[in-house]
Amino acid sequence: MVDLFDWIKDIEETYKYLIENAKEENNVDLKNYRKEQDTSMENVIDKKHATVNTALKELSEDVHVGIKNFDARFISALKNIENAFLENKEQLIDTILQKLKLEF
Repeated sequence: MVDLFDWIKDIEETYKYLIENAKEENNVDLKNYRKEQDTSMENVIDKKHATVNTALKELSEDVHVGIKNFDARFISALKNIENAFLENKEQLIDTILQKLKLEF
């Protein structure tokens, strides 16, 4: 009978040992899996950052070109206004004087 209890005790100890080993192996596997997932996510994030940075660079270049075009057109429009004013300056002065004289 004592042998039976010793045998059951040995089985229990073996069971506990196997469970502890399984826990340790699972923990190692989980840590390795977590490292792989972290690395994978870092790679995905790096790729997304690169995509966003490329898009921002292209947008920045497009905006820069747009601003240069706007500046050129704005300066041209201002020159056209100035030229038109200078061409019609005398006529504008005469018209203003005529309007002012009529009101008084």
